[in-house]
Amino acid sequence: MNRANVQHKPENAKNGDRRRVPHRPSKDALDPARLEVARIASVTPLAGSIRPEAADKDQRIQELEAEVTALRRVNAGLLTRSQVMQEVAGLLRAPMSLREVLNLVMDLVTRVMRVEASSLLLLEPSGDELRFEVAKGDKADEVKSFKLKIGEGIAGWVAQKGESLLVPDVHKDPRFRKDISESIDFPTQSIVCVPLTGREKVIGVVEVINRLDGEDFTQDDVDLLGALANQSALMIENFQLFHEAERQFAGLAALREVATSISTPMELDLHAVLQRLLDVSISVTEAERGSIFLHEEDAGELRLEVAVGFSEDRLPQRSVKLGESVTGRVAQTGIPINITEVATDPRYSGPLRDEIKTMLSVPLRRLNRTIGVLNVANKQGDETFSNEDLSLLQVFASQAVAAIENARLYQDAQRKIEELTTLVGVSSMITSELDLDQLLTTIMDLTCHVMKAEASSLMLLDEETNELTFRVALGEKGEEVKQFRVKVGEGIAGWVAENRQSLLVEDVYRDPRFKKEIAESIDFPTKSIICVPIIVKEKLIGVIEVLNRADGTFFERRDMNLLTALASEAGIALENARLYGDLRSLYLNIIEALARTIDVKDSYTHDHSRRVTSIAQEVAKELELPEEELDLIQIAGLFHDIGKLGVDENILHKAARLDEDEYDRLKHHSIIASDIVGQIKPWERVVPWIKHTHERYDGFGYPDGLAGDSIPLPSRIITIADSYDAMTSDRPYRQGFDSETALKQILEESGKQFDPVVVGAFLRAYEKGNIPVKISRGGDDLRAGDDML
Repeated sequence: MNRANVQHKPENAKNGDRRRVPHRPSKDALDPARLEVARIASVTPLAGSIRPEAADKDQRIQELEAEVTALRRVNAGLLTRSQVMQEVAGLLRAPMSLREVLNLVMDLVTRVMRVEASSLLLLEPSGDELRFEVAKGDKADEVKSFKLKIGEGIAGWVAQKGESLLVPDVHKDPRFRKDISESIDFPTQSIVCVPLTGREKVIGVVEVINRLDGEDFTQDDVDLLGALANQSALMIENFQLFHEAERQFAGLAALREVATSISTPMELDLHAVLQRLLDVSISVTEAERGSIFLHEEDAGELRLEVAVGFSEDRLPQRSVKLGESVTGRVAQTGIPINITEVATDPRYSGPLRDEIKTMLSVPLRRLNRTIGVLNVANKQGDETFSNEDLSLLQVFASQAVAAIENARLYQDAQRKIEELTTLVGVSSMITSELDLDQLLTTIMDLTCHVMKAEASSLMLLDEETNELTFRVALGEKGEEVKQFRVKVGEGIAGWVAENRQSLLVEDVYRDPRFKKEIAESIDFPTKSIICVPIIVKEKLIGVIEVLNRADGTFFERRDMNLLTALASEAGIALENARLYGDLRSLYLNIIEALARTIDVKDSYTHDHSRRVTSIAQEVAKELELPEEELDLIQIAGLFHDIGKLGVDENILHKAARLDEDEYDRLKHHSIIASDIVGQIKPWERVVPWIKHTHERYDGFGYPDGLAGDSIPLPSRIITIADSYDAMTSDRPYRQGFDSETALKQILEESGKQFDPVVVGAFLRAYEKGNIPVKISRGGDDLRAGDDML
């Protein structure tokens, strides 16, 4: 056979017509018997055509034997081709996947045509490349890694022209791509390649390489491979059509079910609606990942709400401005986009160009208004998304958008209710809670709750050092972070303090202002932050910040607006506390001034009330009394002797011991004191405390002879403070005693004059150095009862 390349051009291709008509061998052309007989007839006359006069008997026998041999060869070929076609027909009816069937068909081709290797290549959906769908032979796995451009190599030429090609010697054919053969170390000699022609176009090629017997391929081989290719092409198209119809049916059923379920009034959880929408979208389009962005109209941007298929540290952009990248463009125009190759498409400007290969992006539209964008990416099997995928996704998006809008409106309403409730609650607490630390802690706790934050903190400005200090810090590492101070202008909080501007940082590690040393030193993984300044009367007094949404979503601009409102409330609380502190300081100064009028009347007890108050408060702290009671004990201590204003000065200043009548008149001062203080309504609670500061634990005190726990605890505290100061102070009739002597007396009177529990607290305070110490001056012996005066 001639070793020149054999090409088949359709008979109906007109002269000058550049279009290639796919090669389809006619029924007669595919009849091997007809082909073989025609060939034999061209070289050997049939019996009926031999002239008797030109042939002798021996030649006649030889001719008949040759004809019989030829007919047997034709019959063998017919049997082989018939068996092959029957086997292929059987495979078409087998309940197998397309790939399984194609594998078996190529096994059959390799065996029947007795070749070293064979392969079936299909056009990519983009139509510009061939990929190896099935490959047989020693280097089958290696060759599958290659793709061929249309028009490139022998297979690419056949796919482009739609014509069969027989190449006896590939090394003499300029179309042969020897780089593939050499890279996999497979010596290629000859090839037959035929197109896989579907109903309308070429969908791929089939090729066989190198006959096992070393002979050249023949036209019979081309015709047989062409027949198998035609059957395979029809089979592939039927499989694809059936698969697409089945996928679309299943997809529409799933979409209808999901769209119906998420459109019910009962499904109002926005995150759940979006997550389900995205999961089904990825499934029906056979994508590997996807995302949904919703439009924040007040910010003029789209924010990422849900994402699937991305690693935590490689999420898509969390916010996209209108017109920016593919998502922003779809939101702005309302027109869907199908990108078949992200790497080379200028419309994509996101951070994941190295991971996203193909992409479908459709708008979520409601009443001619875009409320978001639905994206799916990377179709399975490295394929591109089809127009059918796009249509399917658009149908689903149009069905689901009402549910998204309903859930979003419901969430916004619920959130506003919660925010207003929080603000009203904080405002109410500001007017009723006097403990500033408790108030600020409650405000920050409510802030964490309503904003679903993992941690929050309130920092106040130290004007002397120009640093921010942690006043309140909530969260897992709250106590640890309090040790740090932040300079104004340093870190995110320092920047907010310096610029007096609120700041929302979605990813702190992308923000150069973030001070990662603090987060790393306390082992707290910080992701996002909102920080706002606390400004009162145009003066910065601190900042408030919240960190990390606990549900894994992202802070939004409305979160920053809420935090700004809460910062304003905190500022009011701090200003009220400052004003209250100033007022309280004035108030206590007035009280102390009044208390000094008592001390002035009795020069021997100068500053006695102040000292008693100080000692009583230290003992109360050891007993862990609340701050409110410490303040009231201060009032009771300062005014416990105010009743002496009603006692004759001669009795108060008498140098000798008092007689029984004078002592009775002196004891009446506690009742006078309670009557005076009782006229001041805010002090009603301290009246019994003042009245019973001279009771004894054993019941032998005055004025009512109360005993044990029936004596108010603040009274028992003031009693021991009063006695200690009385014993260590000079009196008209004696000098004051040293602390050691006073302590012995207190221990002796424990359980008698004094409550043992209060005595223990007094001793602890003394050991800590919180009780004033009196050094011995050699005074007279202490007499029982002296400390009671």
